[in-house]
Amino acid sequence: MQRAPLSPRLATYLNHATPVSGVKAPGAAELQARVDSYFAEAKQKYVVDGQTVQAAPEFRMVGGFNQDNTNKGLKALAAKMGNKPGQIPFSVVGHVMAGRGSPREIGQVTQALIDLGKLPPADGSKSTEKRIRAMMWEHGVGIDCAGYVQQALASIHGKTHEQLGLKARLNEELGVLSLNPSFRQVNLLDAQPGDVITFKDHRPDQPGHTVLVARHQKTTAASVARYFDPGNTNAQEFLRSKDLEVFEVDSSWGGDMDGNNRGLLRNLWVYNRETGKWAAFDQHRARMDFGTTPYADHTVVGTFRLKETP
Repeated sequence: MQRAPLSPRLATYLNHATPVSGVKAPGAAELQARVDSYFAEAKQKYVVDGQTVQAAPEFRMVGGFNQDNTNKGLKALAAKMGNKPGQIPFSVVGHVMAGRGSPREIGQVTQALIDLGKLPPADGSKSTEKRIRAMMWEHGVGIDCAGYVQQALASIHGKTHEQLGLKARLNEELGVLSLNPSFRQVNLLDAQPGDVITFKDHRPDQPGHTVLVARHQKTTAASVARYFDPGNTNAQEFLRSKDLEVFEVDSSWGGDMDGNNRGLLRNLWVYNRETGKWAAFDQHRARMDFGTTPYADHTVVGTFRLKETP
């Protein structure tokens, strides 16, 4: 797939320049293009044995399953970190291993690990992309859901965290957007590109989840039939429905203790207005999961839109 061009606003954000102010708020189509552009940019390109390989960042959350792996990563990068020319600033490594690095920062740290020979050896069972992602997991490199969504928001709107009413990257407060005067709450079924959907886990001791809407539109059963197993009773309800809505949402998704089923993905959700049920496509298992919410074991807190957005 050809890489989407880097938008001027995204380039400005990644270069840490001050965004241009006074620009007319973008419409839904332009926001969708910017969401797509940022999603493409987040999948950095790496040089491995003279070949260029694109890989999405792994999932990385402070206190997550691979928390201890950061020690391995820091040890491997010790000679590469510092404040001299050619070294990786300590702050960059800190952001990346806290799950809050920018695409450029994650790319810088990951390429350094590749250059240090930390990539798992090729054995024919994994593609180079999967080897890169396995190396990220094993060294505590990646991004969490809030890390991705907050930076995508800043990029697509051409604003700083402060202009969005957010705190710094490590403590941005996406979970309480209802208290942020820069955002307004909208109905989930009215979501448009660039909106943020926040969730809470049914277990109070577990963190919630945050996604960015890339697309939302009404659809037909025929257009999504390939995702459903017609022999599944739950699937039949969707395949018979004449009132479906489909969402594409971007986030970094948590996985299991071995690091499976995780990282940056664009997931597909289908809502059946006739039954009020949701179906979510699991890309790793190539199956639909069904429930009363779009994300398993999580309930929707709200859907939020920057106030100046149409």
